[in-house]
Amino acid sequence: MLAYRHTQEPKFIENAMATYRDAVTCRTASVSLRFTAARSWVRYADENSHKLAMDAYQAAIELLPRLAMLGSALQVRQRALTSGSDGLARNAAACAIRLCRYDKAVELLEESCYLFVTGPATSYSGDSPP
Repeated sequence: MLAYRHTQEPKFIENAMATYRDAVTCRTASVSLRFTAARSWVRYADENSHKLAMDAYQAAIELLPRLAMLGSALQVRQRALTSGSDGLARNAAACAIRLCRYDKAVELLEESCYLFVTGPATSYSGDSPP
């Protein structure tokens, strides 16, 4: 991202976005490392109005249940869902609205709310109401 900031050459942001996507989807990496990469991907994609911003948000939100499962106690799980993810669903919905994807905005908010209320054992897919 540093190279892109200095040069504004599209190839640098495209390489960065692809690298973040690869890091987030790397199954051999720890969930916490993948979530850290997802937060960075979200930040840079959204700041630069990149076409993959919505994908970045979706990937980050999809990691939340796995991140929450790292703790066994209810308070540990709730802390995992709120620390580092503060505003994630809200910002994801705002991104979807900017893209005129209102259905996606609602879906992301529902998924995040459902996850917080029910905990990490279940995940709302958006296909049917919770």
